[in-house]
Parts: sequence; C-alpha cells; structure tokens
Amino acid sequence: MKAARVIMALAAFFSGGLAASIAEEETISPSNDGKWRFQVTQTIENAFTQGLREKTGRLLETNATVETGSLVATNEKAKLELVAEGGEILRLGSKTVAVLPSKRELRLKAGSALLYLPTGSPPVAFSTPVCEAEFSGSGALLLEVTGNGGFKAIGLSGETRIVLTGETERIVRPGNLTFVLETPSKFGPVLDVDLLTLLSTSNLVSGFDEPLACNPDLIRSMLAQRSRIRQRTRAFVGDAKDNQSFQLLNVREKKKADKE
Repeated sequence: MKAARVIMALAAFFSGGLAASIAEEETISPSNDGKWRFQVTQTIENAFTQGLREKTGRLLETNATVETGSLVATNEKAKLELVAEGGEILRLGSKTVAVLPSKRELRLKAGSALLYLPTGSPPVAFSTPVCEAEFSGSGALLLEVTGNGGFKAIGLSGETRIVLTGETERIVRPGNLTFVLETPSKFGPVLDVDLLTLLSTSNLVSGFDEPLACNPDLIRSMLAQRSRIRQRTRAFVGDAKDNQSFQLLNVREKKKADKE
C-alpha cells in the first residue's frame, strides 16, 4: 500500500507537472570543486527529488542525500530540512521548487525557503526566474519568490550580504526585509518586520523538530529589536505584483512613539 501511494504521489507531481518541466529546462554547470551535498534531516508530508538528467523523481525520506545536479520539490503542506556537510541549512516550504545546478548555487523557481550560512561559509549563488544574486557572510535568511519572479529576503540572524550584478550590494540585518526585482536585478525598499511575530508564526522557523543552529542569535535579535523599536504597526508585507509596488495587508494606524 505504501509503495502504491508513493507511485501515485510521484505520478501526480512529476507527470507533466511543474517539477518535470523545470528539470528538463535545467542544465548542470561543470564544477571542479566537487558537489554541494545535503542530507535530509526531516521531511513533513511529500517532498521529492529528481536528477536534472533523469525523467522521473523519487520520494525523499530522512537521511537521504540531495546534491548538485538535483531538483527538489514539495507538495502542498509539505516541508523539508536539508543540512549540508559544511553546516549550511536549507529549509523548503510548501509548494516549493528548488534546483542545485552547480556547487554552491541555489535556484528557487517557486515557493519559499530558509537559508542558514554558518560563520566562514563561502558565498552562495542564488537566482529566481528573473533575478540573480550572491549571498555571503553568515546568518539566516527567509526567502520567497514574488509574483513578478523576483524575491523578498528577511534577515533573521547575523549579517548577510546580498550582491547583485554590477556589484550593487546590501547587508540584510535581523528584521530587515528587502525586495529584489527585475532583470538586471535591482533592490527595492528596506522595511522592518516584527521578529517576534515572524519567529512565532513562520513554519520555516518553528515548524521543525529541531531548532536552528542560530536559534540563540534569533532570540537575541528579537529581544534587541523589541527594546529598540518604539513604533508598532500591524502591517504585513505581501507580494510584489510589479516592479514598482508591493502589498501591505491588515494595516492599522501606528501608535505614537513614546517621548524620550
């Protein structure tokens, strides 16, 4: 029965679906430095992988290996945690398609992810359907592909540097949200988000059995932010539908800052 369910799930997800078409479009870039290799530490619901030179995929289970030359995809309500040999952590949310085409390169075709880079990590090349960037430094970022094919990034811990084509760069600190838009890529505005609300509601942060390696830093960042910010708003940042604007949802009037 289990084998039958797996076959049915794979057939539904890959046969003529988004993951299969993306795998056919991708190419594997040559790498002289070996492969970027991850181990599955937790999978919730159905997550799959497929080699970029393969026609079919397979269900991912705990302790399985995912490496350069692979596509990874999750179904609705699914989540997946991958830990690399160098300590990097990659968590994928539901309805996400990610590709590892070459060493230290991550392409997020759809959905959301959390990327954690430990201290001393080499840079990671990152791309979405219309944007290209490089992440360097250390810390954790929440990433999500926007409706226009760009992405938004929220800093959770550390100081991660995002470098765009043309060497334009921005440091994303805990609580910072930034959009990256267009081709060639450019930065949108920087906003502040409430880390306490984010950390308590994000499935990519709190929806796994084991806390992130940077969890103490996340808590310190949250406490520091709450003591620093004097104004509050119930504004939730939504999607970027075009290259000039983004959504603000459930907005309430800001409270006046306390007088010094």
